[in-house]
Amino acid sequence: MRGADVTLVTSMPDHAPHGVKVLCAQTAKDMEDVVMENQEGFDVIIMAAAIADFSPRRSIGSQN
Repeated sequence: MRGADVTLVTSMPDHAPHGVKVLCAQTAKDMEDVVMENQEGFDVIIMAAAIADFSPRRSIGSQN
């Protein structure tokens, strides 16, 4: 990392590079919360997530 302190927010911590601080998040909301809680002191934030989970506003029941 050439001397950088790197923090990775991920749902797959087993794939993190060596020497990186890992913060886990399972959903889009978790990821937003983790980033917002830990952004102080960062010089740069790179966000490259393609988060595909969402929650409907209301459910109409089963599709059976």
